[in-house]
This record gives sequence, C-alpha cells and structure tokens, in this order.
Amino acid sequence: MQKVLSGIKVLEQGTFITGPAAGMFLADLGAEVIKVEQPGSGDPFRAFRGGLYSPHFQTYNRNKRSITLNPKLP
Repeated sequence: MQKVLSGIKVLEQGTFITGPAAGMFLADLGAEVIKVEQPGSGDPFRAFRGGLYSPHFQTYNRNKRSITLNPKLP
C-alpha cells in the first residue's frame, strides 16, 4: 500500500518536541524525513531524562534518517 506522502522529501531542522513531532507525523505518512543535527552533540533531546538515546527521542525520531551539518563551515 502506498502512503499519502510517498515520494516527498522533508528536511527537518527542529529540536526537542514540536519539530520532531511534526517530522514524525510526516514520516508516518510516507515522507522521507532527513533530520539535521549539530556536529558533536546532536539534538539536545537525545539525552532528555538521562541516557544517550532517551525513549522520547527514539519515539519522535522514528522512520527518519539523520545527518550532521555545520553551517559555520563552507
């Protein structure tokens, strides 16, 4: 079964809950979501309530791909 947003690519640059939640819904509908994170530390939400990968982070970022991007480098 083809999903509604199949073939759509989304570049997500949000952190914590609202941005990742929107990306999660788009990914659930079939969009290819690419999450952009800071080099080194990544999304601060990764360590929410302790640990390297909090259950909250994993839930909000399911079905996504992730890249790091340093806007200070050309």
